[in-house]
Amino acid sequence: LERRGYLERAADDRFRLTNRLFQLGMQTPPIRNLHDAALPQMHELSRRLEQSCHLAVRSEDDIVIVARVESPGLLGFAVRVGYRRHVADAASGSVLFGFAPESARKAWSAGLKRSAPRDLNFDGFLRNAEEARARGYSMVESSSVAAIVDIAAPIFDGVEPAPVAALTIPFLTRLEEPADAEAAALAVVQTAGLITQTLTHG
Repeated sequence: LERRGYLERAADDRFRLTNRLFQLGMQTPPIRNLHDAALPQMHELSRRLEQSCHLAVRSEDDIVIVARVESPGLLGFAVRVGYRRHVADAASGSVLFGFAPESARKAWSAGLKRSAPRDLNFDGFLRNAEEARARGYSMVESSSVAAIVDIAAPIFDGVEPAPVAALTIPFLTRLEEPADAEAAALAVVQTAGLITQTLTHG
């Protein structure tokens, strides 16, 4: 698999999936259905807020970006399709974990803690996930980029009890036109609900 380009060795000498395998996975019907349901709503959300947004799904202990829409304005922060990050180090991960059934969270938690970056505050991640579940979305400062607040909400398909994806805005406050992060969060939740409705009822 390494020779054929499906796996590659990471710096710690462990294998990880390459984008080639990811691209094959993107061609499967569930991802295509998610794309079809999400992209029109994502474009509308991005237009309304003049912010970029992206869609993340779970891939073992990582989140991976499977779709994005860039801000129509002059400024924005976009994450490339195929980008991976540990679940416990992302607002999308807080949503995917926090909205999963309790039994799934318990089963998943130990493995996540083992695979998490050593400098990551795992207890903080668990608190963020609980807070996200309680209020319906996650809103946390980006752990990788200053001046960005990540706002994420869950998307369901009506079949799986856990979220199938997280819709996220890397919210960028522009000094010349301050925006309301709380209002943006409500828009993200509403848009995630519309995508869920499309996936559930067609």
